[in-house]
Amino acid sequence: MINPPRIIKDNSLSCFQLAITSLAEQQGVHMDDMWYQAGFYFEDHGDKGFFMDSRYKPIEDQILNCYFVEYEFQNVEECMNQVNDYLEQGRSLAVTVDNYELKHSNGFHIYHHEHLLEINKRNGDTYFVTDHFFIIKVK
Repeated sequence: MINPPRIIKDNSLSCFQLAITSLAEQQGVHMDDMWYQAGFYFEDHGDKGFFMDSRYKPIEDQILNCYFVEYEFQNVEECMNQVNDYLEQGRSLAVTVDNYELKHSNGFHIYHHEHLLEINKRNGDTYFVTDHFFIIKVK
């Protein structure tokens, strides 16, 4: 793992794509080799019509040769136990948070929106976090 990882800066990518790019780069996958979207997405829904989007589709569909492990938790303790397990293995991980609670975001205490952060490591009760979208590293 690159420790700490570099902040990924790319205005064409969402917070989800930026965090995933960082995690992949730590595994030796270069950003240019990951994304195969060309700015236009089309999905045929048969008799129901079609879906057309200028950029976003599920992350899993955008990345070649990468696999995801996704967990949903019913309580914070369960979630933090899993986070700590990953960090103890020397891995970074991405977590979805509510933009409403991020002091450094433009939505702080204004609106709720999913946002993806990268947790890099833990030292005692302190977590080191990279937010590639807002270009910031925080504890």
